[in-house]
Amino acid sequence: MKPQKWIALFTLAAALLTALYLFTGYTPSPVDTAQNTEQTPVTETDSSAPETLSEELSSESAGAEQDVTAAGIADLAVTDAGFYVSDSADLFSGALPTTVFSGSLALDAAALDGVSAVTPQLYVATIQAGCCESEVRLTAFDPDSDFILSALRTAEVLSTVSPSEAIVGINTGYEAGDTVSVWGTEFTVTEVLAESGDAYDSTVYVTFSGAQRVLDSAAAQNFINLRGNVADGEQISILYVKTDDDTAPTALHCPLARLSEEITVTIRPNDCCETDTDKQVCH
Repeated sequence: MKPQKWIALFTLAAALLTALYLFTGYTPSPVDTAQNTEQTPVTETDSSAPETLSEELSSESAGAEQDVTAAGIADLAVTDAGFYVSDSADLFSGALPTTVFSGSLALDAAALDGVSAVTPQLYVATIQAGCCESEVRLTAFDPDSDFILSALRTAEVLSTVSPSEAIVGINTGYEAGDTVSVWGTEFTVTEVLAESGDAYDSTVYVTFSGAQRVLDSAAAQNFINLRGNVADGEQISILYVKTDDDTAPTALHCPLARLSEEITVTIRPNDCCETDTDKQVCH
């Protein structure tokens, strides 16, 4: 074919492409021209559509059951030496021993090198749920030092908890504003914790002073084994311990165990397996 004809054909093709662009706004790529592939029409962006993966997942789960929230993590748990637990993981999921030991040990534990925080809890009693015949736990906690429940508390600003108030797990049958009556001693529910999937969901939490109100009630004496003063944390069922960033939990096991012969120290099992360090002998 003569050069003049090539030029004419090229000019015609260019004119056709220009007309196509003017009427449709479509610009073919070299691959489109060579392979004549079909194009997907371009649509306007929906401003209401999720812009990130997390937003997309959130929109898909809207209206679905609430995801569980992890409670605050303790690295070690101190309990009474007379208490035996078959699964050490239970100690870190809100299931408290029913035995007690001296709460004064909390100050000694907090003073150890490598400890960043300690917080006590006390099992008080098992009571009836607000919704049905099932039972829930009544537990005392210290709002000032707490780092366990704080991760489950849903308020943007964590309020103080008075001796006449309670915060409750999602499965207790109580809602904010309800009254929890414990053998005649009443508590107003101020918060419902986020769902954890653990024993926290079936627990009513009051302060140590609130627990003292129950113990001082004559009606409770036949149902509760606790006696004496608990208002100041003098008796506790468990002491949760958190290490600092530079200290391994194993390094604190023996220093804690040496504080008293009446305690047992358990290290939180890691993600893969349980540890035998809580069984080691400390001299």
